[in-house]
Amino acid sequence: FGWPSAKVGVEADGTEHHTLTSQHEYDLRRQNLIQLEGWFLLRYTPTALRTRRRVCADQMRAAIQDRAGVA
Repeated sequence: FGWPSAKVGVEADGTEHHTLTSQHEYDLRRQNLIQLEGWFLLRYTPTALRTRRRVCADQMRAAIQDRAGVA
């Protein structure tokens, strides 16, 4: 998910993609590049998005509100 106007991104990050060191390193490099472009990235497991929807949504809302107006 992403809110370009606030530069807030959300990623569902499962463990199955991080079984290889190379995939984990790729994801870290990609996250660094995203952040260097001024984006704030929230990462959640799929389980958290399913079972703690309210907490995740509240965090997303807070990030968007905090970054509103950030170019």
